[in-house]
Amino acid sequence: RSRVVAYGRPSGHVALEQARRLISAGEMPYVMIVGVDSYLTSETIRHYIGENRILAPQNPNGFIPGEAAAAVVLSRRGARTLRLTGLGLARELAAIYNKEDLPLRGDGMTAAYRAALDQTGIEMNRLGYRISDLIG
Repeated sequence: RSRVVAYGRPSGHVALEQARRLISAGEMPYVMIVGVDSYLTSETIRHYIGENRILAPQNPNGFIPGEAAAAVVLSRRGARTLRLTGLGLARELAAIYNKEDLPLRGDGMTAAYRAALDQTGIEMNRLGYRISDLIG
């Protein structure tokens, strides 16, 4: 079986949650999640140039458009496997698209951290390593 998870930017996180449910319910022993992303379309480039989001001499805080892909296979907990013990998802308004120039506060990221930590029962100061992304 396969399915498309089309939720825009949070699609990877939504796919992880769906995979967790499938594996936890015993419906699937393994789930592969594959994702691709591209900013290399003329429509996308025009949009981000218009929003002054592309890296340029007049915008040193912009980003460089590119493409990426990733795949991960998930399964039930095993003796010699990596484990995802908590998954936190959250949403917040995209302040970068607001003409009022509101600050980017990271409220969504904070809520996602809290949700993931609540699932695991681990306190933030006990984490040895964490990766976060707040690109807007």
